[in-house]
Amino acid sequence: MRVPPFFLAASALFWGWHVQLPVLGMAMALAIEGRRVVDSRWRFTPSDFARIADLCTWAFVIVAGYLSFTRGMPIPVLEIFMWMPLAILPLLLAQLYSESGRLPLSALFLMLRGGTGDTQRIGDVDLSYPFAAVCVLAAGTANLRQDSYYGGLVLLCAWALWHARSPRYRWYVWAPLLACASLAGYAGHVGLNRLQGIVLESAIEWLSGSSARTDPYRSMTDIGYIGELKQSDRIVLRVRAHGDLALPLLLHRASYDVYVSPSWIARDAPFSAVAAEPDQSSWDFGPVPAAPVRITIAEHLQRGKAVLSLPAGTARIERLAMQEMQRNRLGAVRVEGRGDLAVYDAVFAQRRAFGPRLGGGDDAPRDTDLRLPALEAAAIAHIADELQLRGRTPQAALAAVKDYFERNFSYSTYQSARRSGATPLADFLLRTRAGHCEYFATATTLLLRAAGIPARYATGFAVQEWSPLEGAYVARVRHAHAWVRAWVDGRWIDFDTTPPAWFAVEAGEASVLQPIADLWAWVAYRYSRWQDEDPAARAITAAVLIVPLALILIWRLLLRQPLAAARARREAAAVAHDRPGADSEFYRVEAVLARAGCARARDEALSAWLTRVARERGDIALEPLARMLRLHYRYRFDPRGLSATERAALSAQARDWLAAHARIGR
Repeated sequence: MRVPPFFLAASALFWGWHVQLPVLGMAMALAIEGRRVVDSRWRFTPSDFARIADLCTWAFVIVAGYLSFTRGMPIPVLEIFMWMPLAILPLLLAQLYSESGRLPLSALFLMLRGGTGDTQRIGDVDLSYPFAAVCVLAAGTANLRQDSYYGGLVLLCAWALWHARSPRYRWYVWAPLLACASLAGYAGHVGLNRLQGIVLESAIEWLSGSSARTDPYRSMTDIGYIGELKQSDRIVLRVRAHGDLALPLLLHRASYDVYVSPSWIARDAPFSAVAAEPDQSSWDFGPVPAAPVRITIAEHLQRGKAVLSLPAGTARIERLAMQEMQRNRLGAVRVEGRGDLAVYDAVFAQRRAFGPRLGGGDDAPRDTDLRLPALEAAAIAHIADELQLRGRTPQAALAAVKDYFERNFSYSTYQSARRSGATPLADFLLRTRAGHCEYFATATTLLLRAAGIPARYATGFAVQEWSPLEGAYVARVRHAHAWVRAWVDGRWIDFDTTPPAWFAVEAGEASVLQPIADLWAWVAYRYSRWQDEDPAARAITAAVLIVPLALILIWRLLLRQPLAAARARREAAAVAHDRPGADSEFYRVEAVLARAGCARARDEALSAWLTRVARERGDIALEPLARMLRLHYRYRFDPRGLSATERAALSAQARDWLAAHARIGR
């Protein structure tokens, strides 16, 4: 199928625009269209195409490894696809600038390559339309959610289809059909966009652990999950304390006030902007306490966005240069900026209680903070009556609830099938009495509400593991934690009823390969810090990645083959020098005839060849050549060789013949 003019350049521009790399897209388009001003084409052999394909493969592997190293999974899955057009561009340019204008299949499939290294041309393909399709798919990974993407996609498809349409269909028939298909496709485009968000969110939770990514509006708990709950050992936070630090330190990400099993929801909690200080790196949430505690937190961003992990009562954040910061009334703080890593200082009062203006935007209680879900109300009321929570002071109610869980419950990451007719939470309270932190936090929140104490479900991380390798405290995905925020004496306090043994239980299930993974994570973290702190880091990294690839390409395309050919000639000459009769003057005669267009076929005998030469060329007599050939054969293969007289005769006959036929080899 013929490719329309400028179609590939337009595809490259489409990709560059949507991934926000317009200059790179323009450079790709110019490189593609440069073939129109180049007078000559290059003669690429199948082996040359194979070497370029191998180079593209290595470039793709290096980019994938770099993204996985610096970003962590699974976000690089999308970013790898985003860079695919650039990875296969050298192969496309080789096709466009070649004499054949097509790509041998052997360049793409190892199984079609010969085992000796000689790659033959076994069928051809045109990479043009696949490259355009890759550009379109890669542009979609940017996920900018703009209608311009679908509009550009329709134009590119129409451009290609117009040149491939059947002449039987007039434009006034073809255009309405395309318009109908485009409108129908737009509905599918919107649906796929929504499905992508659902799948991406599920994939992130599955690959990196359910608590590594926080949704400030909704928390899907594992309450009701049957079987062993496994979480990753991957490090997601690093904390350095400037002074004494009380452990465990709870770093809050989000709170929720409405429970609809098995989810907690943040009702009526929109985000509002937080104003930055003049230095654009400091953010105030309230007055700094008299004896503040300062910690440095390092956590990874996902495409420049994150919900921050902050200790209770954070009054100020420093050294955090972000484009925007927002917070909601439930204490969640989210930021948006650039880079893959956020390293900032949190200033707070080291206490469990904090005022309504100090907890990252926390406000006074609402009616939702006392609401009990209908399905769990009976079980909650039963336990509340058993503990006589109603009528007690808040401090007494909290003490009774904590004592109740400590004496009667245990921590477990395994859940068996629940009793028929009972909700997962009711089964936990009335029968199994074993569960993970989400069970304890949810049950405690609802019990306190039954006692008339406003309470919220809080999520974040519990920090208490010291890493000698990093010289800091670390929090892993399995350290994700849930606890309660209760309103006591006009303040919100953090209240945790999960048995303290949970940390040791989780640590006991760590992989034996955890030290190796920790070392890798530490190297990746130090590299990310270097990139953020040194403006030249990215240029150095690009040079380290690109220069070796360029040298490999130069070696394989320009140097390796000539050097190998020269080495083969030297080896052949050395073998010929040691072979009897290798200095026969008859070889000079053979070379002259070959230059004259009478080359001998590989499987053609010398005698038959000379007969053919004499028949085809009337100016060449057979008899002198036959006499030379008889002496040459004896010189080459007779164990006795030639006498001195015969050897001189062979040399003289060849010399006389070459002098007589000097014109035919020119």
